[in-house]
Amino acid sequence: MNKEQKENVRVYFDDTGSDYNRVYDIKDTDSLRAYIFLSRKRKILELLGKHDGRVLDIGCGPGVFTEELLKSGCEIWGIDVSEHMIKQAKDKIKEKKDSERAHFSVGDIEKLDFPDNYFDFVLCVGVLEYLSDDSLALKEVHRVLKAGGEAIFTVPNLLSPFSLIDKTVIFTIKAIHNVLNVFKIKVNKNKDSLLFNSSIKDKYYSPLRFNKKLSKSGFKINRKVFHIYRLSVLNVISRSFSLSFARNLEGLSKSPFYWMGINYIVKTQKS
Repeated sequence: MNKEQKENVRVYFDDTGSDYNRVYDIKDTDSLRAYIFLSRKRKILELLGKHDGRVLDIGCGPGVFTEELLKSGCEIWGIDVSEHMIKQAKDKIKEKKDSERAHFSVGDIEKLDFPDNYFDFVLCVGVLEYLSDDSLALKEVHRVLKAGGEAIFTVPNLLSPFSLIDKTVIFTIKAIHNVLNVFKIKVNKNKDSLLFNSSIKDKYYSPLRFNKKLSKSGFKINRKVFHIYRLSVLNVISRSFSLSFARNLEGLSKSPFYWMGINYIVKTQKS
């Protein structure tokens, strides 16, 4: 990741740390964004299954998976580029049972501060898409995993028609917004708005190419899941309608159109 992008990612997640905590509150299910994050968490926990041993959570945010991992008997190391996220993760867990088995620190996936062959499991959720080149990151994950250890990766799906529609509409809206700016016409923006934007850039992955990259990096693919069928553009019409639309389309995950999901989640094993 280049220095500018890395700094932009750090600043963005420092600024949105409290918002992420609210999104992952199990009671916050009245927005599409919360539904996406919470359902992704459930999918990943299903793939993870019962685990003990050492787990590294890269991009841990405010300790998204920590409580569940502690209950399974794991010892957890969580790292994130955002100091604010790490502080929230520590605050969230400090009063919990077995909190001494959870360790959090600011860290960089491209330079992991851990020995070779140290972890039984690695979670890498919502991270790779922010890297200009993920080769070094995958090499580092492979290095710190024990032989036969497992890792879960998530990336945005380039082939999802839902993402393509969103990108096309958002591009059009932003173009109109820029024209309005020329004429000094103000448009209100918020985090549920399609006009909300951050300085960080993310990229989308072809699942087939990502599979090949994982294999080349020394990972054997055990399970593949496509996740979330949504149109963010529907938030313009109604937040409740956009959420209902996503929930009603969840059945696509068990149909021949499962590959349309906006997220691609892969469970791998170090080979």
